[in-house]
Amino acid sequence: MRLASFFGLPLLCFLVVGCLPEQCARRGVAQSVTEVSSGTPPDTIPDTIPDATPDARRVLVFLGDSLTAGYGLASREAFPARVEELMAREGLGSTWRVVNAGVSGDTSRGGLERLDWVFRSKPDVVFLCLGANDGLRGIDVAETEKNLRALVEGIRQRGARVVLAGMRLPSNYGPEYRESFAALYPRLAKEYSVPLLPFLIDKIALDSRFTLPDGIHPNAEGANRIASEVWTFLAPTLNK
Repeated sequence: MRLASFFGLPLLCFLVVGCLPEQCARRGVAQSVTEVSSGTPPDTIPDTIPDATPDARRVLVFLGDSLTAGYGLASREAFPARVEELMAREGLGSTWRVVNAGVSGDTSRGGLERLDWVFRSKPDVVFLCLGANDGLRGIDVAETEKNLRALVEGIRQRGARVVLAGMRLPSNYGPEYRESFAALYPRLAKEYSVPLLPFLIDKIALDSRFTLPDGIHPNAEGANRIASEVWTFLAPTLNK
C-alpha cells in the first residue's frame, strides 16, 4: 500500500472531518443520491428519512463521514452516486438503489447514535466507512473498535449485511497508534467475516489530479475513481 508518509495533521483534519477543527460540529444528514440534503445536523434529525419514497428496489446504504457525503461536490458527484450509476450500467438499476448516509465530521460513535434513523431506509446492505475522524481526534483505538463492533452487530441484528472500509492515519501520530488503528479494520473483518476494502481513498490520495485543493477530499474525477474501486469491491456482495 502506498502512503508511506501520508498527510500532515492540520490538512488531514480539515479534509476528512470536512471543516476546520474549531468548526467541527457535525452537520448534514443522510440523503438519497438523487436528492440534495437540507443540511439538518444529526442532533435535529427529521422524523422521516429524505429518501423514504416507496420503492420496491433493495437498498445499499453508505454510512460514513465527509468522504462519503461528498464534501465540496454536488450530491450527484459524490462517490455513492457514481456507484449507483455503475450499478445501473451493469443492469442492477431496477433491483438496487443507493442511499448516501455520509455526515461530514462524523465519528464511529456518531454513526452508532444515528443507526436507527439510517435504518428507516430499510437497507439490505450497509457499506460502513467510519472511524477516520476517531483516529484524527486521537480517540482510544479500543473505543473506536467498540463502536465499530456495535455498528456491525447492530446492522446485522436489524437484518442487513455489512461491508467495511478501512482507513489509515498520518505518520505524525506515531507508529504505535497508527498501527493499532490500522489493525482494527482487518481484525473486525476477520472476526465478523465481512468483506473489507483496506483503504477507501487509496486510489486518489496524494494525487492532486483527483482531489480538491485540500488534498484528500476527492474532486469529481477522484469520486469516479473511488466509485470504480468500491463497485468492484461491492459487486460480489450485491450479486448474491
